[in-house]
Amino acid sequence: MTKTKTKTKSKKAVTDKPITDPATKKAPPPSTVAPKLSPEIARALKKAAKPKRKKKAEREAELREKLWPDISEDDLWNRNSNDGFTTIPRTMPHVMAIIDALTKGKPASSAYLALWCRVFDSSYLRIQAQEAFASESGFSGERKSTVWKGRMRSLVEFGFIHAAEGDSGEFEHVLILNPYAVIKKIVSDSPSAIPKQLVRSIATRAVDIGAEDCEIEA
Repeated sequence: MTKTKTKTKSKKAVTDKPITDPATKKAPPPSTVAPKLSPEIARALKKAAKPKRKKKAEREAELREKLWPDISEDDLWNRNSNDGFTTIPRTMPHVMAIIDALTKGKPASSAYLALWCRVFDSSYLRIQAQEAFASESGFSGERKSTVWKGRMRSLVEFGFIHAAEGDSGEFEHVLILNPYAVIKKIVSDSPSAIPKQLVRSIATRAVDIGAEDCEIEA
């Protein structure tokens, strides 16, 4: 018996050649389109790429340490670590100057500041110890309460505060109004009542701090 030899086809070697498109016989070009990112991720990447700028507080702290290296945090007052603070407009010095200009000879700005140092966000204040307020306003002597009441009446007259009588006296209940609105009304009703320079100063400062409710025509 004779043996017959069978031929076996050899397996083709596997290569890394790209699969071709049967229609064109060409390999597709490599993809160059970047994956689409969500807006949140895109913003995060953009922000991370930017060099971080030091905050204003950090820059000021560094400059302070250079100018006064011997001063420690214990020598300073910080509202974040110390109790007993209030919120006042950054234009308060300008408001006080205007009040003193209106109350010529009998300046009432110190009485006004004493009210702000006691009030909370309700703008309402109950005064049951008027002598204490008189002292905090800088008045002394036997007539300090009388002088203080006179200054408070001036503040009512020009519209900076409202007051209502109570068991403790004429000014037991006090409401502090928006000083910008008060000043704008005074300028509108009586343009010459406040010196132009003071009006321009508070209007300029208001722009610096972004106080849009203090747009006063100088």
